[in-house]
Amino acid sequence: MNGLNANSLVDLLMFGPQSIADSVAKELSRYRLFLQHPDLLPAVVPYNNPQYLPIAGALLTHGSLLPVIQDIEDLEDTSNISSSQEDDVSQTYNVADVLDHLPQHSYLKQAEVDRRISTPLLSHQKEGVDFILRRECLTPSTPRSLWKLSGLGQEDYTYRHLITGTSSNKPKDTPGGLLADAMGVGKTLTMIASIASTLKNATLFALNEATHNSPDACRRYPIHSTLILVPSALLLDGWIEEIKKHVVPGTLRYYKYHGPNRCLPLSTNIPYDIILTTYGTIAADFRSGGGVLHSFKWYRLVLDEAHVIRNWSTKQFHAAMELEAAIRWCMTGTPIQNSLEDLASLVRFLHTPLLQDTSVFRKHIIGGKRTVNSVPKPNFEKLKLLLGSICLRRSTSVLSLIAVTYTTCRPILSPEERNTYNNLALACKMSIDELVRHQNTQRLRQRPVLEALLKMRIFCNQGLYVKVDNELALTRADEKISLLQQSGETFCEYCNFYIDIVDSDAAIYLNQNQSLACGECASLYPHEVDQRSIGELQKLQQNDALLGVERRDSDQGTFTLSKYSTKLIALLENVKNHDPQEKSIVFSAWIRSLDAVASLFAEHDIIFRRVDGGIPHAKRKQMLSEFHDPSVRVLLITLGTGAVGLNQLSIANHIHLLEPQWNPSVESQAIGRVIRLDQKKQVTVIRYVTESTIEKVVESKQVSKIDLAIRGGLQSSNADHTKRIEGFRELAKVIEAQLKH
Repeated sequence: MNGLNANSLVDLLMFGPQSIADSVAKELSRYRLFLQHPDLLPAVVPYNNPQYLPIAGALLTHGSLLPVIQDIEDLEDTSNISSSQEDDVSQTYNVADVLDHLPQHSYLKQAEVDRRISTPLLSHQKEGVDFILRRECLTPSTPRSLWKLSGLGQEDYTYRHLITGTSSNKPKDTPGGLLADAMGVGKTLTMIASIASTLKNATLFALNEATHNSPDACRRYPIHSTLILVPSALLLDGWIEEIKKHVVPGTLRYYKYHGPNRCLPLSTNIPYDIILTTYGTIAADFRSGGGVLHSFKWYRLVLDEAHVIRNWSTKQFHAAMELEAAIRWCMTGTPIQNSLEDLASLVRFLHTPLLQDTSVFRKHIIGGKRTVNSVPKPNFEKLKLLLGSICLRRSTSVLSLIAVTYTTCRPILSPEERNTYNNLALACKMSIDELVRHQNTQRLRQRPVLEALLKMRIFCNQGLYVKVDNELALTRADEKISLLQQSGETFCEYCNFYIDIVDSDAAIYLNQNQSLACGECASLYPHEVDQRSIGELQKLQQNDALLGVERRDSDQGTFTLSKYSTKLIALLENVKNHDPQEKSIVFSAWIRSLDAVASLFAEHDIIFRRVDGGIPHAKRKQMLSEFHDPSVRVLLITLGTGAVGLNQLSIANHIHLLEPQWNPSVESQAIGRVIRLDQKKQVTVIRYVTESTIEKVVESKQVSKIDLAIRGGLQSSNADHTKRIEGFRELAKVIEAQLKH
């Protein structure tokens, strides 16, 4: 080589026994080396990457946060799979594969970011800005177009749609798309930078619209502003904090349209570049006949946490659809939470040509006539084409400087705990047997099973902490919410309004049937609805002495260590073993679990702070601020509160997930609040799964069938009914097998 140095690229595939996977992952992480997905997978070797960071929405199996990868090109080839085998493979797994292994947008460049942005963007964020700008200025040559030019001569050509086969004399597309980067990758800053970079375009849009439309013809006022919708008031403040943090002061004007004093003039001369509001606000205005936000034609409309509108029968979806804008964007790390119907609603909102028609989407993407055992089989190749065109999704692997170790702690119930747990399990099995015997999976029949499952899950955390005859009366507001979440019933009983139960303020109520009611319907049906809101109920049930104290008040009583569950003792030992200078976050779905953890930590002089749904927003901010104090080692937080709107948790580097969730995206979102761009330390994630209990069922691959069973009570097709019955039977068998331990 004539004495010159030569550089070459080498792909290294690592093979070894599964027993040493965790050790290898930890050792590589020490030297900042991180395994990535291989380009080619050996067909005869099972693939498992013990290091790979979780993608929000991916299913969790055996402590791994990454499902087994399939070759996307072969997803349609089912010639070697029997119908029964294929039926056993959950659609969700395959959809997750497509989402997390989309073709790379290799054509993207690192965009020049507007000088108004004071924070240097990382390379993947600059590429994100480039993707947004390209999707907002569409041309026939736009990369990954769904239209292909065909024809013989210059004057005899047509464009053919790659998914539907429809022909047109010009490609039809709408500006905007789906920004689906994983939690913590920096979607918010990417969008803010894109808004700042297109202010001139926005101004020209408003001028052109006003010039070419007479006052009579122009139904809505064209303005240069971008409207951003978020689920909660907490997220409104989060966006404002991001703008203040990353934008040169005074160069990007914003207005928070929220609360009783919200007001905007009906004019084309709106003095704001960004308007921020909530889904609840636009839905309330919409139900009242429309509000000021529906009187404008916006330059850009952005839905943050866009999966909130995944059900198109809700008022929130229709209110968002009625907003008029030149450009539409959906931002969500979980575009598909339950099924491809979720994605269909986003495509419908985006006005994606042809596929915005629900019947067309179902025919070509969801499956239509292509079924396996009467269940529609998605067309994964066409799904990949669609997402490859309108969607940008990068995993947390782009945060290559963050070392993350995942482990699962598997406590074993004590003999006393096992005896009590078995009684709960027997009661659950009897409820399932009763349901199966009647062949009825409707909501009322499911309720005893759902309650029994929840009691078993809560017991794994609580153990014998309180008296058995009192511990499992599911009277707490958060536990009632868990029941409704578990069965997918987070809608107003009266108007079918989708209710975002995370960080809800005071506008959610329970009626006599223990179903949800929105604030407006609660006032219309005062004799049926408890006039104390969910927030008020949680505050009443909140024990202020356990918010963040060093020791419990004397009147709370003292519990011996044996009264705490085996799981909580394991949590205590793990926290004690952490470096005292490092901080931990303990996530749980239930307030009563945090009560027990708070009591245990207080008795052992572990200083903590706490955030949950029963704590007012002002108090939450105080708790988060105090968590930065060097003396405070732990933050206790409910999963719902921690999953949305908290972007300042990266000061911690130990994450404890106290129980597995039916919906793993909830866990992934919580983890994503710690594994972020500003995380500087190595992160450890510890998941707690009690052996030989219902928690093993939640964790295992069996969850797909069982989840179909417990969530399908509101559906009515015979095929789904049969599958649900099978799911309940399988659940009963698993519970019975666990009783032998």
